[in-house]
Amino acid sequence: MSRETIRAFVCFEIPQELREALGAVISAAKGAGERVSWVRPENIHLTVKFLGEVPRRELAEVSALLREIAGATPRFSISIDRLGAFPNQKRPRVLWAGSSMTPPVARNLAARIDKGMVAFGVAAENRPFKPHLTLGRVKQGGEKTMQALLQQPFSSYELPCATLVLMRSDLRPGGPVYTPIDKIMLHST
Repeated sequence: MSRETIRAFVCFEIPQELREALGAVISAAKGAGERVSWVRPENIHLTVKFLGEVPRRELAEVSALLREIAGATPRFSISIDRLGAFPNQKRPRVLWAGSSMTPPVARNLAARIDKGMVAFGVAAENRPFKPHLTLGRVKQGGEKTMQALLQQPFSSYELPCATLVLMRSDLRPGGPVYTPIDKIMLHST
């Protein structure tokens, strides 16, 4: 990363109650003993679009586009109701909490942001938007950790999606540090 670019993504922050529940799930799954890079609970968020390195001079334009899209998108919520893994539970590489159903408004918002960011040189996604909260990335093994994760009691939590955040990500030896660049309200109905 140079001084002329900022590593950034677009997301929704999560409520404290959900953050604490996910922190408990992570703590319990750590006991499986496999090599997993766990996300610190304070860093868990719902990524809508990873932008990568964005030139500083383009940040105002990126924010303006997000404001335009957000202004035409009604607020919604997503039910975070299950735990899982990518690519699958037998070969877990990314452990997550997610939704069994993606609301159409969430899918449309992600598609509009994805399409709009192409103008800034950000590659378009090649798969549909699946709302999930990354809990950890498996470095080695993963099957025991996945089993431990799935054994954790996990209720359904509503994730309100009212404020879109353009977030800066600074990679540090102790893990990433996230700083909001802009917070943008979705349309209230």
